[in-house]
Amino acid sequence: MKYIHYLVITSIILCFCQCGGSSSSSSATSNDTASSETPKTNTGEQEDSDNQGEGSSSNSASPEQKIKNIMEEYFALYAQGNWEALASYYAPEITQFITLKNAKPTQVTASAKSFFKGKSNIRYTPDMTTCKITQAQMGWDVQVELDMEWDQQKTRVLLKMAFLNPGYKIVFYKEEKVLSKQKRGEMSLEELFKSIPQYEQLTKQGNLKVDAADPRVLRYSFTAKSSTAEVHAKLLNLSNRKVFVMVHTFGGPSSGTEGNMRFSGNVFVRFFEKTPQGWQKPTLLPEVAQKEINGLFKKEDVSSLALPQVRFRSNDFTIVQGSQKMNIAWDNGTYRIVSKEE
Repeated sequence: MKYIHYLVITSIILCFCQCGGSSSSSSATSNDTASSETPKTNTGEQEDSDNQGEGSSSNSASPEQKIKNIMEEYFALYAQGNWEALASYYAPEITQFITLKNAKPTQVTASAKSFFKGKSNIRYTPDMTTCKITQAQMGWDVQVELDMEWDQQKTRVLLKMAFLNPGYKIVFYKEEKVLSKQKRGEMSLEELFKSIPQYEQLTKQGNLKVDAADPRVLRYSFTAKSSTAEVHAKLLNLSNRKVFVMVHTFGGPSSGTEGNMRFSGNVFVRFFEKTPQGWQKPTLLPEVAQKEINGLFKKEDVSSLALPQVRFRSNDFTIVQGSQKMNIAWDNGTYRIVSKEE
């Protein structure tokens, strides 16, 4: 029965593979990437305070909830263009705001007002589902993904903040790194991936997320009948072309009984390109290279199995499974295997 289950998951993957298809961070004041550290954390007791001038937080709310409420009020002022009102949310001296260091609230608001002059459709939206608040020596450290929009562009950054206790005042604000970037009206990476017919329904059943280290990489996984499949997709850096390279890895029980299980798995590389005629499957990897990949990573009835890991560097990628490793490079419009370790 386990072997049948493995065949089912293998058939699903092959079906999707074979079917034909029809940075630097934008900051509010500067592009400088000067680094600094947020206050160190400890396990001291939290002290509630309701001295936030603009906040409407309830006295009974937890410090974490008060901070979230303050953040939503604070970022709402960006859409209003009310830069002067932002000053009441800052500590008397801000250790760092973007690239400004040891600045006064009036300096920060003046810088913001200057940066946004002439810009329209300004909106800053923190994704509270990603918000992490930890107690720190002087108050609380916050990490959250923030969508920044103005004119015709939208950028998501990893934002780090620090709030003082007492007072819940912002003392540190830094856009740590860019997570994704798109022009208004342009599909996001996830939307583009889901528009491929072979993956539109499949992605509703699994976990799809942008790689934290590379905003052009998607990681997708799903499980069925004790078997697991993963897709590592990279939108290639090509001018005037939208091409995904997708490395499919899958594996699961193939035979045996509980306590004496055997496993099988494999790896396939596929390509999808969006054209005016719809999604097409260009041949960017010679068949002999595909067979060589299968030959190195195909496993049959082994005692244990960990799915291969895929790492991207620019348009090149590396597949690693235990001691086995293969480097595949983009070379003049096609891919070729440059090295392997068995």
